[in-house]
Amino acid sequence: MGKTGTDVIKTSKPFKKFDLIVYLSVLLLIFSLFLCFPTCGGETPLKIEISRGGETLFACDFSDGAYTAYSGDVSVSGEQTLVVTVRSGEGYNVIEIDIKERTVCVTDANCSSRKDCVHSPAITAAGGTIVCAPHRLVISAAGASSDRPVVG
Repeated sequence: MGKTGTDVIKTSKPFKKFDLIVYLSVLLLIFSLFLCFPTCGGETPLKIEISRGGETLFACDFSDGAYTAYSGDVSVSGEQTLVVTVRSGEGYNVIEIDIKERTVCVTDANCSSRKDCVHSPAITAAGGTIVCAPHRLVISAAGASSDRPVVG
């Protein structure tokens, strides 16, 4: 009497030589990618830009500490730590920019009861973004090789 399908399965090895070669090759590829490509987004920001509705309101260059306010709605105080206040109608956002540490965070706002922008983590790397949706405010950091993705 011939062997049935279950008899063949029971007597065969769980992995054949070719299967092991494929699995080990994939594992080696994944491991090498982790070694070749260190963590993404670790680049320190070189420039901070604050915009509302696509219009740039404020820009700060960390390399020389220079900044430019493009709107009358923006007021700036401080030297090493800039305190930028952006007014929009009845609302405001207070943004703290530490030139030496190259970090940016929103410290106060009256946008909503939740104040998501205030509770957002500070921007410490190029590509980081903080958004205040009620005030349509976008705070973004750019680095040497920071490219914005194309959506749509």
